[in-house]
Amino acid sequence: MTTQQRIERHDALYKLLTNLPGADFGVAPECSETDPEIFFPEPGRVDLARRAIAICERCPVLEACREKAVLHGELGIWGGTTETQREKIRAARRRIQRGQEAA
Repeated sequence: MTTQQRIERHDALYKLLTNLPGADFGVAPECSETDPEIFFPEPGRVDLARRAIAICERCPVLEACREKAVLHGELGIWGGTTETQREKIRAARRRIQRGQEAA
């Protein structure tokens, strides 16, 4: 990974932390003191993904973070979910929406 890619990933995480609607920033998000690289594991690094998810699970802004990532198609681990998990959430929401529109 290049330095520029690391900067872009860190910037994305910073933007999330400073722009989460409804987040209680009276306490710091768990990831604020963590190397952002852990949230963008290389393919096959299940160990790093699990560590990132464990950090997210203790976070006071978990739900807002997850929702932001679902809505905006973020890369990496956000809100305790992987990209694949968030795609499944989006697909389920689309199915529900189609069902409501058909009714």
